[in-house]
Amino acid sequence: MKGLWLKDWLFLKTQWLAAALTFALALGALFIFKQTGIAVGMGITSLTMTFVMLATVTADQANHGISFLLTLPITASQYARQKFALLFGVVAGTIAVITGLSLIYCQLLIGH
Repeated sequence: MKGLWLKDWLFLKTQWLAAALTFALALGALFIFKQTGIAVGMGITSLTMTFVMLATVTADQANHGISFLLTLPITASQYARQKFALLFGVVAGTIAVITGLSLIYCQLLIGH
């Protein structure tokens, strides 16, 4: 199971540009749309990070990778649990970061 986490972590490291552009877009929405930008930023980042997570499954399917992974000492349910846990973790982390940035923004610039 540790190998699945490592494989996905290495894949996500290659997707850093998508994450950086998404956060930049979310911060731009926050500064442009003020209070409404918080919801826009959370929606943009959550959706984009979900698509990045789905790309890990697509990468596993390339060249019969899932068939190979399931020959290792993991079951299909362990594979699915790991993917769902990774998806939940990344999206929850993304929402936490955007929420934190929004709170800082509101406290510093808006004064609410």
